[in-house]
Amino acid sequence: MIEREYYRLSYLASKWSCDPDDLLHLGIQDKVQLCANMHRTSVSQRKVLNPKTNIELPPLSDKYSAADRAIDQAYADKQAAWLENNSKRMPEGLAEIQYDDLLAIERANGAPVLIEQANVFTDKWEWVEYAEPVYVGIDDLCIVAHVVERIEREYFKSNPVVRGRRDDGSVTGNQWPWGAHETKLLRQLALAAEKWWKNYDPSQPDTAPTNEAVSEWLQSEQGVSKSLADRFATILRADDLPSGPRRSAGE
Repeated sequence: MIEREYYRLSYLASKWSCDPDDLLHLGIQDKVQLCANMHRTSVSQRKVLNPKTNIELPPLSDKYSAADRAIDQAYADKQAAWLENNSKRMPEGLAEIQYDDLLAIERANGAPVLIEQANVFTDKWEWVEYAEPVYVGIDDLCIVAHVVERIEREYFKSNPVVRGRRDDGSVTGNQWPWGAHETKLLRQLALAAEKWWKNYDPSQPDTAPTNEAVSEWLQSEQGVSKSLADRFATILRADDLPSGPRRSAGE
């Protein structure tokens, strides 16, 4: 899929052959943070959030027990950690949609519900209260890009099976040559190896792909820069491969 900063639930549900309600429920279960684009929405109040210190809890009272406080404290700690961890990778204008609001959307069968306040990322996290009614429904919910890959790996069997991977996309302990270590660039390298070199026969040099073909595929299909794609193609090139023109084996 085209690389984006965030993906709407409707798009992801279509890609993963599930229902948007399934993804909404993952948010309610606190297994993924759901967001909505609130860019340039007018606000009446705002304050900068320091996730380590500014997650506020209701005061203790006769109606608010210590047990309730412990539950809310655990949630606040988790929310603070999420805000802090996503400060560098959050698209500007995206708002964190919180648990109570997600429940309200589910109860409304996905219809838009009133959102009065939210934590929004500009160039920093801010708590805002909206100056006018803002409604968010299931069609507005999205997941940031760097989280999508984890959700796909953990819950949906849509990653391609490459050498050293299980059907669910997770890495086996003996994946070449880096063991269980995993990064985006290593995955792209592994995908290129699977596509272009799995049918290579050393006794038939014309089954080897050209570096140009491998590099062009990495650039167009995986979004790798040309300089890095050229290096990947060289890394993957078989040792002692005779020089000379060859066909594009992966085509």
